Amino acid sequence: MRSVFLVDDEPFILEGLQTIMEWEKLGLKVVGHDSNGEKAFAFLKDHPVDLLITDIRMPKMDGLELIKQMKLIHGKMKFIILSGHHDFNYLKQGMKLGIENYILKPINIEELESTLLKINEKWEEEMSLPYSRQEDRDILRLNILSRWVTNNISQEELNHRSQILRIPLDYDSYTVAVLRLLSDPDEELEEGHEYYGIVVKAYLVSREVVNSQESVICFYDSDYDLVLIFGGRKEADKEKERIHEILKDIQLEIWNRLRHHVGITVGSRQTAYTQVHNSYDEAKGLFHNWLVQPGYPVLDIDHLPASDSVQTMPAIDYDLFTNLIIDGHKQEVTLFIEETFQKLLSWEGRMRIDVHNVAIKLILIAKNIEKNADYSHLFSVLFRIHTFEQMRDFVDSILQEVIDHLAEEEQEVSPAVRQMLDRVQQSYSEEISLKTLSYSMDMHPNYLGQLFQKEMEMTFSEYVNTFRIEKAKHLLLQTELKTNEIAARVGYTDPTYFYRIFKKYVGVSPTELRKMYGVS
Repeated sequence: MRSVFLVDDEPFILEGLQTIMEWEKLGLKVVGHDSNGEKAFAFLKDHPVDLLITDIRMPKMDGLELIKQMKLIHGKMKFIILSGHHDFNYLKQGMKLGIENYILKPINIEELESTLLKINEKWEEEMSLPYSRQEDRDILRLNILSRWVTNNISQEELNHRSQILRIPLDYDSYTVAVLRLLSDPDEELEEGHEYYGIVVKAYLVSREVVNSQESVICFYDSDYDLVLIFGGRKEADKEKERIHEILKDIQLEIWNRLRHHVGITVGSRQTAYTQVHNSYDEAKGLFHNWLVQPGYPVLDIDHLPASDSVQTMPAIDYDLFTNLIIDGHKQEVTLFIEETFQKLLSWEGRMRIDVHNVAIKLILIAKNIEKNADYSHLFSVLFRIHTFEQMRDFVDSILQEVIDHLAEEEQEVSPAVRQMLDRVQQSYSEEISLKTLSYSMDMHPNYLGQLFQKEMEMTFSEYVNTFRIEKAKHLLLQTELKTNEIAARVGYTDPTYFYRIFKKYVGVSPTELRKMYGVS
């Protein structure tokens, strides 16, 4: 009879599981239970069981950590997770650890019984003819490979499973490549999205390309990235060259058959199978730190520019850009964005964070000009972008929207308010007030002030201060002018008053703002 241990911090769940299930009819026996992962671990490390059924959220040690620790000590133990939360991240982590099922509370008894019967079948197959069915072998192989590259498997278990599953651990070196299908960043990849089906097709194409290469292992990880592990020999001087040729063949074949572009990264060569996770982490990290260039070339950790050879970041004329947005020149803005991204592309130090910062700055400059700007979706999309071209096109599309909104806003305001806005943009560095404007416009200052506040949803003085402070922020970050000089340039003759207004609108002083952005 197989042994079962239950862990849950809800007493009625523990009691219900013990009484409602006919354990003996299933050939099982509950040998113990506990209310938290830490106590369960203390018992199970010395008293292993065949099956652990555990809640996922518990005090002191959660279910995922408990499973992780048990797999290191007792590799043959099987696991079922219980959870009151339909959290896809928990499910992914559980799959990575090799759980048998993820059952939501309230527990469906039929689902639990069905899972237990399937586990019984697995035990029988393991006893009679280990891993004889191809489907089981494929699932197990995927599980073991995923745990190998994430360093989530013991050396003892990996050695044992590799013999059964014919995973070669006798090469002199191992290099990991990661292939990522470049999806539309505007689409959120929820469960069931067609993207995941395309990944499986891309995996089959990749496997077909490397089928004759015994030294290449192909699978897809929990992020649905394709992973290739290349085994090498000591005498293979041109190992990386061979790897790049195979990867380009796969990339071309995926495009020809599926019409999907693929980004490719390659980690460093590791001289022991126990270090494969280092190469995998490097390859995954390259997608986080770098954008895929036009033409989708392979991005190799060994071919990155040396940090001491990187040139300074190219200059970008943000003043010109601001004026193009204000003046509504859509074609000129598109040309400016193309030229800016071409500069960044030609710059050796073009890490993703630097390109992100430029993109964000351009968007924020434009959005700050727009009234009632909506930022809600911008940053989530930015971090789903993987290529230079996607980033450039996304920024340009946002800027075109801003120009359209500004044109609509211009039509919404009266001619008098339009004249006031133009005067601020042209003469913000000079003394400007409702009194001086009303005199030149031959209108009463009280009427002008009420009209402006009604249409712009802020007072005239608030608008002037906001406009001037935005100009001051730009000068602080883009020039070496002293703060007093900047105050005078944007229309404040009293530096003390400028400091007070700046901190009110920005939240930090001019000096603190420069420190935040590393400007001396």
